[in-house]
Amino acid sequence: FCLILNDITLHINLNVFAIIIGTVLIASAGNIINDYFDIETDKINRPNRPIPSGKISEREALQLYFTLNLIAIIIAALISVMALVIVIITYINNIDSSKLLC
Repeated sequence: FCLILNDITLHINLNVFAIIIGTVLIASAGNIINDYFDIETDKINRPNRPIPSGKISEREALQLYFTLNLIAIIIAALISVMALVIVIITYINNIDSSKLLC
């Protein structure tokens, strides 16, 4: 994979690129689930955020959370078994820390 920026060519390994995309997806999903569980606090302290303001419904936030994680899991599975295990552990940790198991 080659990326050309202002006459500079960057050769990027596809696995490295996939890991970066997967990491961004997992981090984004983690932020979404955090915002989902902080909605009551955010209604007072940050009412303009997407979920408290109603720009994104709670259901849409959960759907996006699960979709981003699913894409990250698929990307990880395409990279290696170890990458898949790491993503699944991260996903389980996100669920546990986000009170979904309570």
